[in-house]
Amino acid sequence: MRYDIIGGLTWFLLGFAYCLGAIKYKLGTFQVPGPGFLPFLAGGLLAILGLALFISTSLKVKPRIEESLWEKQKARNLLFPLGALLLYALLLEPLGFLLDTFLFLLFLFKMAKPKIWVLPIVLSALIVTVAHFLFSVFLQSQFPKGMWGF
Repeated sequence: MRYDIIGGLTWFLLGFAYCLGAIKYKLGTFQVPGPGFLPFLAGGLLAILGLALFISTSLKVKPRIEESLWEKQKARNLLFPLGALLLYALLLEPLGFLLDTFLFLLFLFKMAKPKIWVLPIVLSALIVTVAHFLFSVFLQSQFPKGMWGF
């Protein structure tokens, strides 16, 4: 329960910070959205959901046994994905969208099912392939190509 309170506050603050960053760009209107419109909506949604998690967890009855936040498994499940997300953002330009996203998804899937290799590899490759064809081929979006050109 304590983890949900901390998580809810964290997501609320991240969403709020994302909204503040999006305000620096023009938001536009619903009919003519500006470059900051979608990030503002995403940040607002994240902040609202984080606040809802915080409030709903805070209203519950507290358990009698207090758990430590830094238990090995729980800290791993919290910190590793956040670190992976930071690393994903830092390596997006040098590695390119395809390779960076594949490695990021592979890591996340391996955290969920650590003993199985085939399923995370297949799912990561499938998601990256679908995203590439949907955004790059059909919608003509440009993603970072990376140092290898793909």
